[in-house]
Amino acid sequence: MINFKRLAIKQITNCIGLSITDKNINIFIDGKNRQLTSIELKRVNVRIKELEAEADADAKVKAIELHIYANYSQKTQAQDNGWVQNFTTKLKAGGVNDLNVQVVGFATSFLKDGKKLNEILAGVDVSVLPMYEKLVKVAVKNEWAYLVIQEGKKAIAENRKPTYVEFPKFD
Repeated sequence: MINFKRLAIKQITNCIGLSITDKNINIFIDGKNRQLTSIELKRVNVRIKELEAEADADAKVKAIELHIYANYSQKTQAQDNGWVQNFTTKLKAGGVNDLNVQVVGFATSFLKDGKKLNEILAGVDVSVLPMYEKLVKVAVKNEWAYLVIQEGKKAIAENRKPTYVEFPKFD
């Protein structure tokens, strides 16, 4: 794991030409090395605290992303997006006008009502069933990711560990 505090300190010291030793903090200006004044030192400390806070916030946001990608990789998301575009085009060309409403309804039944995928899709024509299955699975996974993001943001705001919903199982 990256030490964001150390990175923040290194970033500020490199930006303004500081060198830190065990006893002093020096600044290199106009070809000369001198010790910081107390006012300069206070400013540096304030900026270091700001950078540490930014680094902590970045780490918390990164943790949300890592949780999502651990369950639903970027590669799988990209592949799913391709399937969704392909199947949506095919189904709409085949005369399905309310596809989005249907998929949202099916996904809601899965997530909120706890129904199994085969129960939800029982009335779907078998010739298009695989396309509907894929569309509903992707909608459910996207809703899961959305819920993870919302919980992560809420946990950050409340300064607590997030309690994420479990990744959906379609078996």
